[in-house]
Amino acid sequence: MPKLLTGLYALLAEIAVWSVLFPLELLHIAIGRAPAGVLEERLGRATGGRDRARPPILVHAVSAGEMAAAGPLVARLGAGPEGAEVVLTTGNAAGRRAAGLIRRQDGSSVPVSYLPWDRPRAVDRWLGTLAPAAVVIVETEIWPGLFLACRRRGIPLVVVNGRIYPRDVARYRIAKGFFRSVLACPAAIGVQSAAERDRFLAIGAPADRVVIGGDLKRDAPAASIRSAACVPSGRPLVVAGSTHPGEERLLLAALAGLRRDFPHAGLVVAPRHPRRTGAVARLAASAGFRVALHSEGPGPTARADVVVVDEIGPLAALYAAADVALIGGSFVPMGGHNPLEAAAHSRAIVIGPSTGHVDGAVELLEAAGGIVRVRSADAVSLEAALSGLLADTPRREAMGAAARAALDAARGPSEVYAGLVRTALGERGANLRGVPGAGAGLTSVPISGPAGPARRPPGTSRPG
Repeated sequence: MPKLLTGLYALLAEIAVWSVLFPLELLHIAIGRAPAGVLEERLGRATGGRDRARPPILVHAVSAGEMAAAGPLVARLGAGPEGAEVVLTTGNAAGRRAAGLIRRQDGSSVPVSYLPWDRPRAVDRWLGTLAPAAVVIVETEIWPGLFLACRRRGIPLVVVNGRIYPRDVARYRIAKGFFRSVLACPAAIGVQSAAERDRFLAIGAPADRVVIGGDLKRDAPAASIRSAACVPSGRPLVVAGSTHPGEERLLLAALAGLRRDFPHAGLVVAPRHPRRTGAVARLAASAGFRVALHSEGPGPTARADVVVVDEIGPLAALYAAADVALIGGSFVPMGGHNPLEAAAHSRAIVIGPSTGHVDGAVELLEAAGGIVRVRSADAVSLEAALSGLLADTPRREAMGAAARAALDAARGPSEVYAGLVRTALGERGANLRGVPGAGAGLTSVPISGPAGPARRPPGTSRPG
């Protein structure tokens, strides 16, 4: 990459940090939305890397969804009596809370911090202090400063579960020359599907390093049902996860229609962003429903018509109490959210017409007969889909079983991606010091890729 472009990026990153991000973080600290110590992490002043018994593998997942996907991979990398030490970084508070659910094999927590703002020199110093054996990026976090610093320091970098939103391809292609050089840094780019592979190639990724590995969320275990008591019980129940503005109004209109045939039907709504809890609760109350917050506990929620989830974390468990699971972000043009959590609990699933972000998962479940796709985002169509499922228990149960069976049959991406990480380490001659199977034996990990069912994971050769 020409020095002019790297210098320009570094200058813009410094301006963005000191003029926008740093003052905003100070404000968050002042009003109690962030702890004071967060600035040390954001500025890349981490310590404690070189005094570890062995170099850790750094896994970065920007938010809660990506962190949940990272869990099975972390477990794979840490498996065995001499499993790798893993540290986590994230980009926001939701990701940090989700990281708290990830455990080592011995049940202890995994260290987590914020990824520093992408100032190239600061990131380079931070990597020098942390001294990771490898850096793993979950989904799409293309940070030029981080990627280039890994290349300079000879640290193997692997992207896993990669995806590019279709709407972002044109934006990346505006600076394709820039991103071509950045995307030459990873030893491997593991992507969720053939469509994602095509998008990465379109923005400049090297074809010989892009491998189709599947969706990590397929390997996520079903969550505990500890939260299932905090919902309306003993009556038909729809649980709507990760909803966006506009969807709650649609759901409430559909619920009003449903209650003509199912007078005791209940609805649990988990807004994608918990800060919207109050607005959603007020909307439900104004529609004439009895409303409770999930955090109020079993008493209030058992009496409510509509329960609004005001916490991060319980959604997957709440699906276990549902008769029907509805996937948010799909009845407005957001591309949809993960339906596999509901499939893991053998729930019948309803999703709307906007599924561009989760097409692979939806196609998997649709082929098995485990999901109903509502083609029109209106209350009448939604009510008809929900009513048909609530009235037919055998159909719901068959759909739930089919969804779970399809998910179980598709498990395995975490081992594919762990193989990419181990191979990158082995081919670079890195001293893994404990990760099982590192070295030559891992160069034949079977990968389902565009060249056939047994495509060898890419090497780590760099452009000159």
